Amino acid sequence: MDKGQIVSYSEDSTFRLWSGKSLTPKLTYSEHEGPVMGVIQLTQPGYYKGCLVSCGWDKTVRLWPDPKFHT
Repeated sequence: MDKGQIVSYSEDSTFRLWSGKSLTPKLTYSEHEGPVMGVIQLTQPGYYKGCLVSCGWDKTVRLWPDPKFHT
C-alpha cells in the first residue's frame, strides 16, 4: 500500500483498499466465504514483499498481489 491508503475489512466477506479523499474504494477483495478477520501487508524483502495477506472466519488465509500493480 502507498502512503495515504488504508484497508478496511468486514463481516460481508470483503476487504477494501481506500486511497485519498475518495468515498469509493480503490480495490475490493471478495473471495472469502465468511467475515474477514484481519489483513496485513508483507514488508520483508523478497518475492512476496508488498503482497496482502487476509484471514477469514472461513478458516482460510489468502495471499493477494501487491496492490500497487492493480491501481
